[in-house]
Amino acid sequence: MEQIVSCFPKIDICWHNTQSSVRSELMIPECDVILSFRDAESTLGRAVRSILEQSHENLRLIAIDDGSSDRSLQVLNSFKDSRVHVVTNDRTLGLPASLNRGVGLSTAPFIARMDADDISHPSRLAEQLKILENRKELDLVGSAVVCMDSKERLLGQRVYPTEHSEIIQRPYRSIPIAHPTWCGRREWFMKNPYDSKCLKSQDQALLRSARHDSRFANLPQPLLAYRESTAIRPMATLRSRRFLARDILRSATSERRPFAGLLGAAGVLSRWSLDVLVWASGNPRFATHRFQPLPHELQIEWQSILGDSHVTSPRG
Repeated sequence: MEQIVSCFPKIDICWHNTQSSVRSELMIPECDVILSFRDAESTLGRAVRSILEQSHENLRLIAIDDGSSDRSLQVLNSFKDSRVHVVTNDRTLGLPASLNRGVGLSTAPFIARMDADDISHPSRLAEQLKILENRKELDLVGSAVVCMDSKERLLGQRVYPTEHSEIIQRPYRSIPIAHPTWCGRREWFMKNPYDSKCLKSQDQALLRSARHDSRFANLPQPLLAYRESTAIRPMATLRSRRFLARDILRSATSERRPFAGLLGAAGVLSRWSLDVLVWASGNPRFATHRFQPLPHELQIEWQSILGDSHVTSPRG
């Protein structure tokens, strides 16, 4: 246990407790939702509200400010809900170290991830906690996602394999569990910390290293709206893809599968080439290769959810 605990750095933090507006039975949460943010004032309020308005209310939101210089803290402090706990790092740590800090601060038996620019379906946690409670062998559960642009217009969906054997079938290409949809057992997160030096694709690195001793699943229904830019920044994207390709090669080599690693790395870089072609065309419609069509019923459902999220001031 000492080895596991040491993975989470001891850094001075400041807790900001908001005023209570929920029932006392929610003081012992069943699920801690960890959200790390930096300069996210334009989207943070909607992301937080989508968690506080979950049908499963027995939760705590651990929001970690990783060096914001905008009004993000004011946005969070405007929520008068005792389930919101804001942690301020004394210096910028990066996403993986901040997530490790959130895991170290958690006390609930389940932990869920959330990003500051996404929106969760109202039944997300209820659905994910239900499958974790019914299937004791599972460690981590994700879900399909709907994709939206910066103005919250629906672009399509991404549907992933649902069972563990399919999810880990091509580990040197991708282990398809969307990072902001993760919900799993606290002991799994404690046993499998993020690599604090892995500033890009840290989720894939963690899933690859943990896959042999873990059991994963995805729910087929989209439980999160993922904000994705149709604009491509070629050099920034290339740096990210190069980092991922290098990690794939390193992982495959350590497992004595260098050829599989080479194929996986080549696939990562080829996808970058396709993205650059989309960017060079100037036509965002060509970006549809990233998404699957969204059925009409889901369009209506998510348009209603996203429409409800367009509220400028949080409720007290």
